[in-house]
Amino acid sequence: MAFGKDRDVLKKVTSLREASNISRGRRPKGGGGGGWMRFKDQLKLSTVEADTVRFVPGEYPFTEVLEDGTTQDSLLPYLTFTEHFDGKCHTSGICSAGPYVGYKDKAEPCLGCDIFWESGGKKGGRMSSRDMKAFTVLNLGTFHEVDEVDARGNVKISDKTKKPFTQWVKCSGRRCDACAQGKPTKKGHLQHYAVGYGHFNQIKEYSKTVGQCCKTCRSKDTVREIAYLCPNCKDAVIDISTTHLTNEEIAKMVDGDVQCPHCRQKVLLEEIVECTGSMPNGSSCPEAVRAGIFDVDISFKKVAGPEGTNQSTLMFTGFGPVSEIDPVYDAKPMDFEKMYAPTPLEQQAEKFKAPLPSQTPRQPVPASQVSHAYGGTAGDAVGNQGGGGMFNR
Repeated sequence: MAFGKDRDVLKKVTSLREASNISRGRRPKGGGGGGWMRFKDQLKLSTVEADTVRFVPGEYPFTEVLEDGTTQDSLLPYLTFTEHFDGKCHTSGICSAGPYVGYKDKAEPCLGCDIFWESGGKKGGRMSSRDMKAFTVLNLGTFHEVDEVDARGNVKISDKTKKPFTQWVKCSGRRCDACAQGKPTKKGHLQHYAVGYGHFNQIKEYSKTVGQCCKTCRSKDTVREIAYLCPNCKDAVIDISTTHLTNEEIAKMVDGDVQCPHCRQKVLLEEIVECTGSMPNGSSCPEAVRAGIFDVDISFKKVAGPEGTNQSTLMFTGFGPVSEIDPVYDAKPMDFEKMYAPTPLEQQAEKFKAPLPSQTPRQPVPASQVSHAYGGTAGDAVGNQGGGGMFNR
């Protein structure tokens, strides 16, 4: 990960489409120590009532491994990490292999990866390996401050202050115990929301619906694409008015890198859009800009999958008008670099009941000599979406 680097010189990515394309590369790395924070303030969607939230964009460093083996650093609006879940010990941890996970002689030591590949690197094995995305969200529901309890139901007491630890929990509505007890109440609370491949793709797909709104004039259903250009040579690769491609074919082409037919470079196409909306004074919209999930309040809930599985899908019930977050909430992105830091090797050994791996330092390898340890492409190395874990599917 690009820890310690000047953020001002890193490429800042705000588009969910571009961020998704970049984060198909390698996972970040960093120091450990903040794992306990992941268990507090998690957004856990209900299957009954929808939660209304605002996704809060962050600037989280990400190191992408390019095809020639070199790396490129960016700042993404969410944090990307890999979760390992040990089906034998029923515990999980965050991968410590770094950007070169899956590459022979270049990845940092990770017991989760070692066990994953020793068991065949396939779904259904002892160790799963799952790519995750962590978002900061402002939950706009009502919350109560209550005493924090341990697994046995005992109130946690601070050794320093001798007072109970407290946490904010969402009001349960009718017959809410916290309401009955007169607990402190507030509207809106920052939470973290970690999702796997399936739920992330659903969020990205719903962002396209939101993207029909204009961020400039705030009109709804007024933005449409007119062309897709190569960002390198600036020639049009797709002209919507003349193309014979179907909508499905266009969607597939613009979702990731494609080879430009003009300059032959492999690029993510640049979208050109227009807006037919108007400003509040009646004038035409001066600049068409797609809105996204960070620009509207979104209501959604979870729909349980088939009985006996831990799979689920998301149901989006609507979104509000394009707007800024009310300053009263002071909604700032959470410190995920600590919260989702890789699990230290010593903790992995304890969790997974396995010996520590060799600590032989990894030597720099020229790009021409980069090899993949397990066959296939780098993107295939961590493709197991199965297993358990403590995060959302």
